[in-house]
Amino acid sequence: MTETKTIRPIVLWGMMGSGKSTVGRLLAADLQRPFYDLDQVVSERCDMTIECIFSEHGEVFFRKLEHKALQQILDETPEAVIALGGGTLLQPEVREHIQKRAYVITLDASAGTLEARVGTGQGRPLLKGHSVRERLDTLLADRKSAYADVHWRISTDGR
Repeated sequence: MTETKTIRPIVLWGMMGSGKSTVGRLLAADLQRPFYDLDQVVSERCDMTIECIFSEHGEVFFRKLEHKALQQILDETPEAVIALGGGTLLQPEVREHIQKRAYVITLDASAGTLEARVGTGQGRPLLKGHSVRERLDTLLADRKSAYADVHWRISTDGR
């Protein structure tokens, strides 16, 4: 008897600067799967930068666009590797729904690593107007339990 394997999307999640886009591209190439950077998809569909979307319409509006784009990718490309924004799965019901459809992996990194990778925070709306390190510390603390509620976690410190 031949066993049928179900292909599921792979979703990479974590804080900004954790390496989701970089790892996603490498993983997709290695597995010969299509890669989607969700921020890029939303930005292209709106013909606006993420920073402009946040500034003009707010985070709630952005999250709706993000969830809609993610759902469409999952529906149309079950073999996709997708790099999510750091806040995409913060709502428990959204996270639970996506975990039923895809393998969800959090890429973890320390605040020091994240700070080194995001630099001044230019183009990162959640860092705008804040001390980068203090804001990263706050976001990490606020999101800790959500980032832990996934299929797998991988540290990207030193990588």
